[in-house]
Amino acid sequence: DALAREYPDFVAQLEQHGVVYSRVMSAHDRSESAIGRGWKSTFNVESMAELERVVAAKGESCEWLAADGSLMRHCSQVLPAVREWHGRKVFFNQLVAAYTGWRDEYNTPSECVRLGNGAALDARALEYTAALLDRLAVALRWR
Repeated sequence: DALAREYPDFVAQLEQHGVVYSRVMSAHDRSESAIGRGWKSTFNVESMAELERVVAAKGESCEWLAADGSLMRHCSQVLPAVREWHGRKVFFNQLVAAYTGWRDEYNTPSECVRLGNGAALDARALEYTAALLDRLAVALRWR
């Protein structure tokens, strides 16, 4: 509710267009990267052709940034960013996690998550959202 009051156009765009997540991955795991896992371990495949089949079967896409398969851009299908749950609209915070966390030499926040129509997300609205989530966070005892 607070996000919709402060940034109604942002929420409307999320509801209307959804979001697409995009990340550049190397073939092999890189512990120094925010992404961490390479495309081989992320998708449990060994070859470029195998990855292309797996990704296409999910309705997603991949683009080879290096002919030898050392770098690949993976794009999700358009996904909802806002859903209804028990009669209330709920916001999926993966959007903020990707925007604030997927940063390394191949990935920048503004390219990692975009509206489903390809447009950039409002950076100020995302920064507000991240601060709001921090403010509203509740620590739960894990059992």
